[in-house]
Amino acid sequence: MRIIHAIISEESNIHKQLPGIIRKAVIEDVTPMKDLINSYAKKEIMLPRSVGELYENIRNFYVYEENGEVVGCCALQVVWEDLAEILSFAVKPECTGMGIGSMLLDASIEEGKNIGVKRAFTLTYVPEFFERQGFSKVEKASLPHKVWVGCIKCPKFPDCNEIALLRYL
Repeated sequence: MRIIHAIISEESNIHKQLPGIIRKAVIEDVTPMKDLINSYAKKEIMLPRSVGELYENIRNFYVYEENGEVVGCCALQVVWEDLAEILSFAVKPECTGMGIGSMLLDASIEEGKNIGVKRAFTLTYVPEFFERQGFSKVEKASLPHKVWVGCIKCPKFPDCNEIALLRYL
């Protein structure tokens, strides 16, 4: 998967300075991904993911690995014929601001384009990051009802204050 890293690296000098790689997740990544995602879920800023969910959806994930350690992950989940969701997007707090999140998002978006997805959305408490990546705020009600399946698991349901953002690919 170094090819993805090389393609993304050409777009920004910050990516060239990072020692790790972006790659598709593998089975061995499930436990560190769960720990990372659920560390944010404990703070109620992300939905928790079970080991079972991660195994079932492993093909949707990219990870950023540095020195044999998973320090970030991001999934692209197709939800409709032209729409996908960016979810379970997390980077270890000590590694934020280094470009890892941008690289993970770029890899997921590129995969979406390659399989024919026309739009990607996310629900987040950090809209500024996604706006810098070309996403725009939209009304949650404008998204298809199928999108809300995961919301039932959220401790904040039905009083969610996440912000919906959308990007045309």
